[in-house]
Amino acid sequence: CSWCEKMDGEILSSPDFVNAIGPKFVFYKADFPVYKTIDRDISKKNDELKDKYNIVGFPTIVLLDPQMHEFAKLNYREGGAKSYADYITKLLQEQKDFDDNSKNLPKQNLQNLQSMYERASRNGLVDIQQKIMQEGLARGDVAFFMKEKYRYLLNHGGIQTTEAKELRGKILALDPSNKRRLHFDVALLDYEYYSRNLKT
Repeated sequence: CSWCEKMDGEILSSPDFVNAIGPKFVFYKADFPVYKTIDRDISKKNDELKDKYNIVGFPTIVLLDPQMHEFAKLNYREGGAKSYADYITKLLQEQKDFDDNSKNLPKQNLQNLQSMYERASRNGLVDIQQKIMQEGLARGDVAFFMKEKYRYLLNHGGIQTTEAKELRGKILALDPSNKRRLHFDVALLDYEYYSRNLKT
């Protein structure tokens, strides 16, 4: 594709990019050619990667941590090789900070925990997501984490479980007049649950 050629020519093949980013990553290029054929086994492997990382357009760059968890997905960006390298370096530092903070959850404030939880959720890091949730719940009246726990219970057992019913009641009791919109948020979670589980 023309954007792929632009990405390769302007950024990926540039010495500015290679020198800045090259030592920090192991690169793998999954090619999806239109006008040429590639080895069937390579094509199959590339298709598996496309499905695994939910690639919907080209060019797409997927950044993985050493455990092969995705932490960023990028496309073409204006600004040239140095700007692109700087952006990836920033994302890499953010991931390092996330990893470091994940090892010391009790020292994180609630705002950091919420931000970390959302990042873990986006990147499908279920184990660390659960640890962050437990840490958040241990802090007391933490509506955000109570709602996330309720969402988890709905997805893993259903709305009729005793634990889900009890937690739902606790969340609503935090906001009897709905000034914090907790009743609205719970109703939305309930609606999402019933929409997914509606028998047709």
